[in-house]
Amino acid sequence: MKVKGPMDRFTPSPEELVDKSKARKQPNMDSKYKKKARKDAVKYIARWFYEAGIAFNIATLPSFQQMLQAIGKFGKFLEAPTPYELSETFLQREVEETTGTLASFKQSCGTYGCTIMTDAWSDRKNRSIMNIVAHCPAGMAYLHSQDASAEKHDGNYIYQFVDNAIKEIGPENVVQIITDNASNNMSAAKTLLLKRPNIYWTPCAAHTINLMLGDIGKIKPIRSAILMGRSVTVYIYNHTKSLSLMRAKCDGDIVRPGATRFATAYLSLSSIREKRKNLKQMFVSNEWMLCTLSETDAGKKVYTFILLNLYISLH
Repeated sequence: MKVKGPMDRFTPSPEELVDKSKARKQPNMDSKYKKKARKDAVKYIARWFYEAGIAFNIATLPSFQQMLQAIGKFGKFLEAPTPYELSETFLQREVEETTGTLASFKQSCGTYGCTIMTDAWSDRKNRSIMNIVAHCPAGMAYLHSQDASAEKHDGNYIYQFVDNAIKEIGPENVVQIITDNASNNMSAAKTLLLKRPNIYWTPCAAHTINLMLGDIGKIKPIRSAILMGRSVTVYIYNHTKSLSLMRAKCDGDIVRPGATRFATAYLSLSSIREKRKNLKQMFVSNEWMLCTLSETDAGKKVYTFILLNLYISLH
């Protein structure tokens, strides 16, 4: 066992070790010993992920990388934390550290000014949750959430919710508020303008673009293309055999889920256009004509005709 001495206290922290590992090239792992040692270590890390049912993308978190560096820095025979330490001792330390970080963030808001952003969503229990997030050149900080299920989300409620966040940070430290373009938010913006005329209320650019896409989709030729594309995708995805055949011919899916409903429609049309040759081959292939579907051959030809017209409308 390696004996640690006074110089060990000057070794880099886990955070610094992670940063250094990103800045330089990975060490040479040609050694069979190092390869086997890493495989053995990763096997037990992976087993812990499997037993705990933890999502695999958690391995990309910076805190996970820091944990590995801290364990490696300690060396052999690290005593695992107890449930009490995790739920009490270190949890309280983490809360105190987070509180200190938030206090430092608020000081930065006083220096540079900040933006307050609101977001409303529903959780798995269908509760309406409203969030407040602040952003400044020092970074972004989550302030708090509020269960708004029992409240009417009118302009006055939104105004009170945002104004409380402004008071928490300091009215002199807030430059602007960003929300979507819903009517209740616009009503709250007018009320805030009367009380705090020095704070801007800015509509969310992403929501504005989404509304623009929705209005563009109402134009008759574009709406027809969207409806035809939707008919084709619904028809294919509603049958297991046609779906399997499409994935084989197109080497994947043709529907691309987007962040918003309107964006999804345009992304799906773009995907259909990119893979139109593969789709044409599918509709005239022997596998398509021989597969047993509940629809008749005439129905197949109708949807093939719709698809071909869709190609024409997209050119």
